[in-house]
Amino acid sequence: MQAQLCLVVAVILLDLCALPTTIAQTINADNINGTIYVRSGGTYPPTPSGIQSAINHAQATGGGHVILPPTNGNPIVMGSSSLLLYSNVRVSGAGRDVTVLNWSGDVNAINMGGTGLRNATLEDMTLQFESAASTNSGAIRLAGGDGVENLVWYNTFQNLHIIFNSSAGSTSAGIYATSTGSATDIVLNVFSNIWVEGANQFAQCNGCEGNFWQSVLCSNCGWNVGTVLFQEGALEADENVNARMESGSGNPSGVICYSTTGSNNIVRLTCDANNGGVTALRDTGGYNIFDVDTVGSPTLGTVSSTSRYRYVASATGTSINK
Repeated sequence: MQAQLCLVVAVILLDLCALPTTIAQTINADNINGTIYVRSGGTYPPTPSGIQSAINHAQATGGGHVILPPTNGNPIVMGSSSLLLYSNVRVSGAGRDVTVLNWSGDVNAINMGGTGLRNATLEDMTLQFESAASTNSGAIRLAGGDGVENLVWYNTFQNLHIIFNSSAGSTSAGIYATSTGSATDIVLNVFSNIWVEGANQFAQCNGCEGNFWQSVLCSNCGWNVGTVLFQEGALEADENVNARMESGSGNPSGVICYSTTGSNNIVRLTCDANNGGVTALRDTGGYNIFDVDTVGSPTLGTVSSTSRYRYVASATGTSINK
């Protein structure tokens, strides 16, 4: 009798030990507590349709976290497929240059999906392009309109590397944001630790207000004569910017590192260029505060009489406070 009881207890213990492992393996393959795993052999494979299906599922259930795997030197082939990013959805890679998505065609890689975008996150990955241009000008494209339901706000884009590999140079921007109507529609978003490489522009942001651009870099940028590497306009105001804009040595002249048509912006800018005709600023709004360093040959550029600035050019030994 005692032996039979011990046998029953042992069987029960074995079942209890095995059950959680089996359940965990089944759930972790796809979705656990709102976290959706994109993986080879799973419901959401690392393909354009698989990633989009994971994002769609998170959006349909009220929001969630989509995790992309490391690509181990073999980027996820995206072709010409855009990904739609929805409100309340967080999409994470395993790290910048650890998870790599590669596009071979002209495309806006990341688009907002539906009407308005809020509380979304894109982070920890590399977006790479083999073509010289992206359709309608942006690797990440955001579009807003008047009315709360149409705003692009409270979103986070961080720890991203955006690369344009074409030797012909790009006509694209890393980030392209536009608004329609009579109000600022791209508001209170965070753009942090973003490196754009080989683009025509780091960002073009129209109708932007109160966004935070922290530790952002454009290297080997500015492929058209007169390009503005970081351009803000159309009712833009109250932006907080900490940026380094670098024009490649072989790129066209007439490049401007930062331009604003708005006011009440606080800008910490390093403008780096060795080719001639590059200026750091074009300020047509006024009432802004600039702290500008130049590397190489850039000049200060145009600053409104109502703005204040500190300008340092170590190459010429120039330092101006106004």
